Amino acid sequence: MKYACDLLEIEDIRLEDYLTDMQIEGKIICTGEAQSEIYLSSLYYMERNTALMLNALNIRAESDETFVQRRIMRIQSEEDIILDDKQADAVKASVNNGVLIITGGPGTGKTTTINTIIKYYEEDNKEIALAAPTGRAAKRMSEATGYEAKTIHRLLEYTGKPDEGEIDKSRQGSKFLRDERNPLEADVVIVDEMSMVDIYLMEALLKAIVPGTRLILVGDANQLPSVGAGNVLKDMIDSGEYKTVCLTHIFRQAALSDIVVNAHK
Repeated sequence: MKYACDLLEIEDIRLEDYLTDMQIEGKIICTGEAQSEIYLSSLYYMERNTALMLNALNIRAESDETFVQRRIMRIQSEEDIILDDKQADAVKASVNNGVLIITGGPGTGKTTTINTIIKYYEEDNKEIALAAPTGRAAKRMSEATGYEAKTIHRLLEYTGKPDEGEIDKSRQGSKFLRDERNPLEADVVIVDEMSMVDIYLMEALLKAIVPGTRLILVGDANQLPSVGAGNVLKDMIDSGEYKTVCLTHIFRQAALSDIVVNAHK
């Protein structure tokens, strides 16, 4: 409160009056100790809804560890790659967890891990959707994996603006054709560059994913957060509610790059 008053150059009592009025009007919600946490109402409910949808997806599955390990070893042999322990753990975790976070700095093998996960699920004929928050990130993901990756907006079939003339009245106000009424036809959804995803886009994505779908979120938690509201990736990691595998080993080729080395300092 004091910081806000200093920033706005107004008296404490005036700010309290403003906040009270905004609460009465339903524009903000105050929670926490002494009502010190203040949210825009829209963002408060968006965060709650996002958490509920994530928890619905976060289903623990049992698997045959020996079978999974053998398949991973065979994929490594076929693709002529060697996964380190953390990368292998990430692939195994993608089988056992409805929601998985893979985080790590540049050069730690996130792309190789993604590729191995794709190969793993391809053997089960699973439908896999790859996405990233920006066109550039989606293009990099496509080039690195050899599979089509879309922006999240394109994956969700963004219409540009709410269609007031929509025949289906329940869809009026929605900017995405893919949602809970028209979910994605995917068994596995992999999102790269998750640190750039804000709460608005995350909620929209989750609305289009049905329980039973594997959701794999990949990114560097140490990067700057999204421009929009919400620090989704970091908040999910900090919550401790979702399986997180942190890749730390810098591979030989990346280790020769001064940029990569300095990024880890």
